[in-house]
Amino acid sequence: MVQWTKGLLDSFMIHPVLMLRQSYFAITSFQGYFS
Repeated sequence: MVQWTKGLLDSFMIHPVLMLRQSYFAITSFQGYFS
């Protein structure tokens, strides 16, 4: 049970970073496309 909770917390900690990176790359590629 503790292991499962730790994995859930890890995914919660990692997920926002991946979302930020994904949106960052999307924005930069968008700017490169329009400039």
